[in-house]
Amino acid sequence: MRAGFGAALILLMLANFAGASTSTAQTPAIRNDPEPGIPWLEIAMAVEGVDVTALRKAADPNSEEQQKLVAAIELAWLRREADAAAALRASADTLHSRALRLEALNMLMAVDLRAGNYSLAATVGRESQALAPPNPQQSDLLTAAEAVKGTPPMTLSGKAQGELPMTLEKDGIPRAKVAINGLEQEAALDTGSAFSVVSQSVANRAGVRLLNVVMRIMPAGGVVARAGLGVANELVIADATFRNVVVLILPDADMDIFGEAKVGAIIGLPIFLKMGRIAMRPKSDGFDFAFGPSSEQPGKASNRRLHKLIPVLSGTIGRRKPAMINMLLDTGASLTEFFARFAVSFPDLVATASTVSARSAVIGDASLSRSARRLGPLRLDIGGASLALTGADVHEDQHPSYHGVLGQDFLRQGFTVDFDAMTFELTPCSAH
Repeated sequence: MRAGFGAALILLMLANFAGASTSTAQTPAIRNDPEPGIPWLEIAMAVEGVDVTALRKAADPNSEEQQKLVAAIELAWLRREADAAAALRASADTLHSRALRLEALNMLMAVDLRAGNYSLAATVGRESQALAPPNPQQSDLLTAAEAVKGTPPMTLSGKAQGELPMTLEKDGIPRAKVAINGLEQEAALDTGSAFSVVSQSVANRAGVRLLNVVMRIMPAGGVVARAGLGVANELVIADATFRNVVVLILPDADMDIFGEAKVGAIIGLPIFLKMGRIAMRPKSDGFDFAFGPSSEQPGKASNRRLHKLIPVLSGTIGRRKPAMINMLLDTGASLTEFFARFAVSFPDLVATASTVSARSAVIGDASLSRSARRLGPLRLDIGGASLALTGADVHEDQHPSYHGVLGQDFLRQGFTVDFDAMTFELTPCSAH
C-alpha cells in the first residue's frame, strides 16, 4: 500500500495556493480574461511549472510590469520573504491586468502566511476575492487566515540546533519524539504537509487552544473529512522550543493516514522552514534527524523552490537528452510516484507502461483504490545523485506545480536540505 500524508492529503482550503489537485480554482480568472499583448496564459503555466527559465521566457521583454512580476515571483520561490512581499505588493498595486494582479495577490498571500503575517494574509485574501468570483477553496483559505490573524508569528527559542533519534515504521515514514505543551508524543516528520497536525485527543490532553473554525480536507480522490484549527503554545523538538504553532486537528479515527500505524502528531513544513537546515542520516540502528541554522543565501547552487507552500526540487530525468523534472520533497510519502503532469511531459515513457490498481491510505480506516500506469526502469538525477527507479506509478491526479513526489524509498539513504540556501542534497553514507 502506498502511503503519504503530504502526497495524498489535499487541504481544500489550501488548494488555491498550494499546488493541489484542485488548483484550477484560481485559473479560470486567468484563462477567461484574454488581454491582447499580454502572454497571461504562458505566464500562468510557467508559474505552475516552477520553471524559472520558462517563466522568464513567457514574460514580454518589453513589458516593465510583467518583468517586475517575474522578478517578484522568483524572490518568492527563493524564500526572499521581505523582498518578495514588497515586490508582489508593488505588482498587485500597479498591474493593469486583472489576471496578473490576481496571481500577484495569491502569491503574496502565501508569502504572508508562511512568514506568520496572518493579518496581512487575511487582508490580501479579501483583496484577491474581490478580483475573482468566490469559490469554496478561496473562502476556506480566507476563513483560516481570519481565524489565526490574532496569532503572533511562530518563534524559535532555546537551542536553535539539535539532534534526535528517529525510527522508520513499517510504513516507511520517519518518526521522532516531540513535546506539545509538555506532552511527549511520537510524531511523523512530513515536509509535504503544509501545516503540522495533531489528533483530537492529543490536542485535548496538551491543551491546544482551539479556534472556532472547521476546515475541509480530502485525500486525492477520497471522501471529504473535517478538521479543526488550533494553536499550540509550544512545541519542543530536542532542545529547541517553537511557540505559537498553528496546527490542524483531526479526529483520532482519521490519524492513520500512513496506513496501519497510527500517529498522534505530524510535524509539517513551517517547522522545518524555521529550523533552517535539516538532515536525515542513516545509522546502524536507525536514523538521526539533525537541524540547525543556516547562514547561506540562495544562489547558483539552489535546486529548490518554495512554490507558495510546496517545496519543489529540480532535477533531470535520464534520456538521450536529459529533461527537467520537478519533484515534491515529501518525507511523508513511503514511495516515489508521479502524476498527470509527468504523463504530459513524458508521454513516451507512459505509453508503454502497464495499467495497475494501486491502493493508498487516506483518512481513517479507508483506503483509496485507483488506476495507475506502472513505469519501467528510469533514472532521476536529483540532489547530486543518480537514482535508478523501476515500477513507479503514474496517477491521474492533477498537480500542476510538480511532476511527482520524492519519497522515503530514496530519502532514507540520507539527505540534507537547506531552506535558506534553497538546496537539497542526497547524502548517502555507510551505517556507523
